[in-house]
Amino acid sequence: MMSAYLLRKSFHVIMITKSDVFASNSFLAQGGIAAPIAEGDDWQAHTADTWKAGAAHGDETSIEMMTKHAVNMIELLDDLGVPFDREESGGYSLGLEGAHGTRRIVHVNGAETGKAVMRALWKAIKDEITLLDRTCVYRFIKNKDEIIGVETDQGSLFAPVTIVATGGCGQMYSVTSNGKEATGDGIALAYRSGAAISDVEFIQFHPTVYAGNEKEKGLLISEAVRGEGGQLITSAGERLQSLKSRDVVSREIFRQEREGHTVHLDLTGISDFERKFPALYKGLNKSDRRTLKPRVTPGAHFLNGGISVDAWGQTSLSRLYAVGEVACTGVHGANRLASNSLLEGLVFAHQAATHIQQTFQPLTAGLFVERDKAEPRSFKLPTREDLQKKMMRYVGIERHARSLWYMNNWFQPFLDTAHYNGPWPERDMFEQANMILLASLITRSAAIRTESRGGHFRADYPNSQDKFQQLIIEWQNGAHMKRQRPTIKELSR
Repeated sequence: MMSAYLLRKSFHVIMITKSDVFASNSFLAQGGIAAPIAEGDDWQAHTADTWKAGAAHGDETSIEMMTKHAVNMIELLDDLGVPFDREESGGYSLGLEGAHGTRRIVHVNGAETGKAVMRALWKAIKDEITLLDRTCVYRFIKNKDEIIGVETDQGSLFAPVTIVATGGCGQMYSVTSNGKEATGDGIALAYRSGAAISDVEFIQFHPTVYAGNEKEKGLLISEAVRGEGGQLITSAGERLQSLKSRDVVSREIFRQEREGHTVHLDLTGISDFERKFPALYKGLNKSDRRTLKPRVTPGAHFLNGGISVDAWGQTSLSRLYAVGEVACTGVHGANRLASNSLLEGLVFAHQAATHIQQTFQPLTAGLFVERDKAEPRSFKLPTREDLQKKMMRYVGIERHARSLWYMNNWFQPFLDTAHYNGPWPERDMFEQANMILLASLITRSAAIRTESRGGHFRADYPNSQDKFQQLIIEWQNGAHMKRQRPTIKELSR
């Protein structure tokens, strides 16, 4: 939406969503937006925290660009009417989250930031763009190495520029904080068209996904809650370190569960929890509202890799851009720092819009051609539930050569279908094929990276290795390539 906002005056912007306009992980984002606003904080400190949380795998140039633009993004959103929480003095109320060295999280209503940001952006653009909602993009239309449009379930749409902002792939795991739309569509579409993708082995699991009754499962309990005093405690009474980076806390909870313990988030130490975090309080079941000690478990939360892009959001295919979780910008490295996701999306949407305005001539409309009926075709795919359970068990928080080998073999009968780039008769089948394709690449990347780093933990290779620090595993046209980022100097204040 940020790109649409910035381009709406000079281009005819057509926004396609496969569901409701607000059905996205950006809308679900809770904690806030990290920005070095506080006195004594600066972009250098934010950069250092980001790089450290990313297990020294991040791209320094991209990280610095993001953190330098952070305050400007907050000011832009403020001008759009996003009602950020304020102190009595009028300054921003700043939260503290795991692996941040200081309070720098700007938020709305405690933990409803994404909702407020998306509503403000939509209000600003809704009368100046064309919306095609509940429309599924099945294929990118390619001419040589250029993307010239998209094929949807309604027809083909031709345009000079395409921006992909489809989010991540959390739905390939049985426990996730992601919405049901997060099936890896954009990455699969780009890969089938020949775009490069990278760093997909780095899946971030959020440590505090609510493990309530069936109705409440999947509710994310924001890291901001732990920043305000929430404590992780096991059923045996052991207190865990609550504000370590997400990969560390998730692995500790996973190990506690493997030993037969449950882990609960003790909220009793937060004064007036219901007032500070009204949406989270409302999301708990009656029993947990009474005790304020909900059970939590790690769930798939964020894909740190994705479609390879440069500093302007350009992919390896001309006229195709990617922003947000679908893209691999390098800012997150091997593990995203809390509340950098909305920030990354905003900054790189701004970068992409700027590059498009400087590169392409404004046009008034796209050409739409009605879709021919999909030809009958036999597709072989497993159930979504089977994929989710297997990915959680074998390619989840902890991985091992045996489990990765097993999964790689399990995928083989389905790969012809997963790579199919033609029209699809059913949306569910298309989403399942996308998840199989991306899951197979995640598994193969995890097998190639014989070390542990950030969101990728190998039980058989539990330590990080210097030679892999800046190693990028990139996939394109069915083959993988290993490349190195330029050596990063150690960032310190």
